[in-house]
Amino acid sequence: MTRLRLVAGPLALLLSVQPASAAVARSGQVVMGTVLTVTVVADDAGRAQALAESAIDEARRWDDALTIWRSDGELARFNARAGQGAIAVSARLHRGLVAMLDLAAATAGAFDPSIGILASSNHRASLPLLGIGQVLHLRGERAELVAGSEQT
Repeated sequence: MTRLRLVAGPLALLLSVQPASAAVARSGQVVMGTVLTVTVVADDAGRAQALAESAIDEARRWDDALTIWRSDGELARFNARAGQGAIAVSARLHRGLVAMLDLAAATAGAFDPSIGILASSNHRASLPLLGIGQVLHLRGERAELVAGSEQT
């Protein structure tokens, strides 16, 4: 009988527990030239939807700063000014450029977004390439890109 109580007590407790309620929100939008799909699980539907929309909005802000596929993108405008001296950049673009430099350093140059000279039909690249650390210079909130290069 004692043994039955030891098993029956926890079993009854497990059977009486209600499953936690959760809401799922999904949003798919074209961002950064692809469809970005976000799935959020939250305690209620309104919160889940708000978080999904917030994630899409944040991706759009990064797209606006880092795109080179639209002329209004901040990185595209920065690339267009290569060789014209240091210019003020937004805090977001600055963080992106710092991340590019950090990743290039951490991978010993295996990650190098400064391949624009290779992609341009007007230039013939000669090896070795300079690398992002040689063509991108950050000075406070200002950034400078060497003429003939671009960040991708």
